[in-house]
Amino acid sequence: MSSMKKPGRLSFSVDAGKEIHYDDLLKQIGEFGRYQKVLFVLGNIFSIACCVSNMGYVFIADAPTDHWCKVDSTSHLNLSQQQLKNLTLPPNEKYGTEDTEGYFDQCWYYVRDYTDMTQDQAIDILNDNNGSVPKTEKCSAWTYVMDPADRTSIINDWNLVCDNSALPALSQSIFMVGLTVGGLVFGVFGDRFGRRLTLIVCTIIFLISYICTAFSQNYIMFVVMRFLVAFSSNPIFTTWFILSSEVVGPSWRVFAGMGVEYFWVIGYLMITACAYFIEDWGNLQLALSVPFAVCLPIAYFMPESPKWVYTSDRDVEGDNVMAKIARVTKTTIPDADKVMAKIARINKTTIPEKFTVTFDSSDSAKSEKVDGMDIEVGIEVNVKKDVYFWDIFRYPVQRIRMLILFLLWFVVSLSFYGLSLNATNLSSNKVLSFLLIGVAELPAYIVTHFFLDRVGRRPLTAGTLILGGVCMLATLAVPDDDKLEAVVLTLTMVGKFGVSSAYAICYIYTSELLPTVIRNSGLGAASVFARIGGVLAPQMALLADINKNIPMISFGALALIAGVAGLWLPETAGKVSPETMEEGERFGRRDTIINRDAIGDDIDGEDNQGTDIRERKGSRGPGGRLPGSMRGRFASMTETKYM
Repeated sequence: MSSMKKPGRLSFSVDAGKEIHYDDLLKQIGEFGRYQKVLFVLGNIFSIACCVSNMGYVFIADAPTDHWCKVDSTSHLNLSQQQLKNLTLPPNEKYGTEDTEGYFDQCWYYVRDYTDMTQDQAIDILNDNNGSVPKTEKCSAWTYVMDPADRTSIINDWNLVCDNSALPALSQSIFMVGLTVGGLVFGVFGDRFGRRLTLIVCTIIFLISYICTAFSQNYIMFVVMRFLVAFSSNPIFTTWFILSSEVVGPSWRVFAGMGVEYFWVIGYLMITACAYFIEDWGNLQLALSVPFAVCLPIAYFMPESPKWVYTSDRDVEGDNVMAKIARVTKTTIPDADKVMAKIARINKTTIPEKFTVTFDSSDSAKSEKVDGMDIEVGIEVNVKKDVYFWDIFRYPVQRIRMLILFLLWFVVSLSFYGLSLNATNLSSNKVLSFLLIGVAELPAYIVTHFFLDRVGRRPLTAGTLILGGVCMLATLAVPDDDKLEAVVLTLTMVGKFGVSSAYAICYIYTSELLPTVIRNSGLGAASVFARIGGVLAPQMALLADINKNIPMISFGALALIAGVAGLWLPETAGKVSPETMEEGERFGRRDTIINRDAIGDDIDGEDNQGTDIRERKGSRGPGGRLPGSMRGRFASMTETKYM
């Protein structure tokens, strides 16, 4: 007979008639023991690497403060820089007024016989204000003003200005496309073949392409290498987030998830330090990439997620993973479940001597014999089949939620990257302004961490997006006055605070809403929409040439819309996250902002009208009640965060 399984909550049978939930077993062997602590620190090096590879682009493609056509044939003339500009460049009020340095055209120059021109002839031309205007031609070479003066970037190395001025933004958009494609490909890959193998494959691609980027000889090679960096870094980030949350106990999952955010800020500090001391973009890229060679051995020795293993019906391998954790945590657990045994040993705890992985059922389930096997009926028993992310659209409740999540991810990414990539324009000191915009995310993550369980995912997500949207739109009401620049800066930073907080919550919220069987691919699909926002973010600067207010209007209005839409998602704080697609459809389906009475629908209940986990009842044994070790507050992915 084909392999059979009962859909339901992942748990462990202690003996006939008794079961221990996966989370309760983690509580017994150590929720955040020595094993998980070491894993937490080493694994979050992936978070730093992903931040550096993404945000380091700000200095790799650092724009010059000014540039103009370079006319080499004027080198014999003894003229000041301003006189040379007056002689060779046509005025263009687009770049400034007559009394500013940016008054001259950056892409065209006057066609004159500069080679045979004498000093006196040049002076006569400069003094003849009413003389005829010569023809102009496009530049083929430029003089650049960089800050600091010796800094190089792909822009002044490859002359990505004038007709090629859109190419830097295009390269970052292609980077975001790489994030999108990587999320799609490796999201499914991670659910099918596991978290560890995904990390290994992606880390190899990441390291090779990231280091090769530093040796790019032209724009095409640079774009291809950056695409591969993005293609591999997004799966690394999402997979590590999921793995880190699945190996720790429920009370530590918010900390494990938010820890990814804190390490992300360390990435900002690393970029700032390197950019301060290294001015050549190739050397800067190399300095930012080489230290992450340690990621490969970390990925190789990274354990597989026991939760993924068990839900994938690979019990033997799941036992091995738990045994490894038990060894490190110095706890005991039966030989049959060696994965949990390792955690228990390292954490100096104990768990039952005998148990097996099972899936529980509803309260009304009864035992029957099916081909010699004890099967609980009262729930659907299906022949085991593969589950794919797109199956979620067969379920009406989850379909609507997924569309809202897509909107949230798109908006937070568009606003986050739109504001972040503009960080160096906040002050004349680019390195300092980049540091400030990065460190400004830290309060957002701390506040989010503090209020995540106290306030809940739904109000915090909606509230931070609405706050960010209001502040970004409020900048439009501030008069264009240099004296009020601090007001605009403050409103923008508060807007960034709100968007950063919402971005952090999105990872946790999405993970908790998605069933385990499609969690990795679901996060990958959600991140696709985030990357679409990321693709558009660099292009928003081009719209500013039409009207400088268009980008901020877009960011603010979309943040408000997404914040309101988020109110229609169910609350997940303190709830057991779904394991199967069926549980996902029942989970919190009557818990919306309109119906506040159904807070915490029980995913196993017939009427879907359960309450908080602390009051939850279900079929966990012959009597239909939870074993003592399970009573009390516990959660699955509900207190998780960020990938």
